[in-house]
Amino acid sequence: MGPISKKVMAGLKKAKNQKIINFKELKEATAYAQDLDKTVASEDDLLKYDPLHAAYTYAQNKVSVLVEQLSGFPALSKLTNILEQADDIFLPSAPSKSPLTQSYVTCWGFFDLCVGIKKESF
Repeated sequence: MGPISKKVMAGLKKAKNQKIINFKELKEATAYAQDLDKTVASEDDLLKYDPLHAAYTYAQNKVSVLVEQLSGFPALSKLTNILEQADDIFLPSAPSKSPLTQSYVTCWGFFDLCVGIKKESF
């Protein structure tokens, strides 16, 4: 485990072990997580695709939800900033001159974009 992942794990453990619970924050976080989960393709939607494409779509959706939730951690700011810059460069809002797709940039950002001594990724 590299230094970035250790910081993320320490932050998660600290949050889990808190003695005081802010119920408003908990409610907001739960609603946010539920909203993100709604972005994952449903089983009915996935049945429309070839099984391999459906598996890819589901995995990509779930990883996207995970990264969205973790990207707020200060320890991941380098990764988040670089991915945001890449989005701006390769996926401009309009007019699109890039041959890259959102799926390609997302896949690169989640799995191949690495930072730090241990070359950690999302």
